[in-house]
Amino acid sequence: MSSRFDPIALRHCAWVTLVLAGMIALALFLLDTPFAYPGSYHGVAETGLQKLRLRAAGGDWPANRSLTRLLLDRFDALHNSDDLFEAMLWLDMDWDSPTAEHFALQERIYKRYCQHKVLRWHWICNPVE
Repeated sequence: MSSRFDPIALRHCAWVTLVLAGMIALALFLLDTPFAYPGSYHGVAETGLQKLRLRAAGGDWPANRSLTRLLLDRFDALHNSDDLFEAMLWLDMDWDSPTAEHFALQERIYKRYCQHKVLRWHWICNPVE
C-alpha cells in the first residue's frame, strides 16, 4: 500500500517553507547588523551612548541622568535638535526623581534651552503656578 501525495500541495509547502526561511534569514541578518550613527562626541562613541540608552531604558536612573547630560552637551556642541529632543525624553522618564542632580538638569534646561522650538511648550519651560 503506497501513499500518494498531491504534487501541487507539495510544491505549495515547499514554496511556503522557502519564503519563511528567507524571512527568518533576513530578520536574523537585520538583528545582527549594528545600528550606526555618524560620529562621536568627546571620545564617547555611539556604542557607548547605546549602552547608556539600554541601561537607562532598563530603569538605571544614574545612567538616565548621565545620558541626558551627555545629550545636552552634544546639543551645545553640535546644535542638533535631535539630541535636545532625546535628552528631554530621557529627562521626562525620570521626572519624579528628587535628587539634586535631577534638579540641576532641570535648572540647566530652564536657563539655557527654553527658547528653543523643541522646548517652547515643555512643562519645564511653562511651569504652572
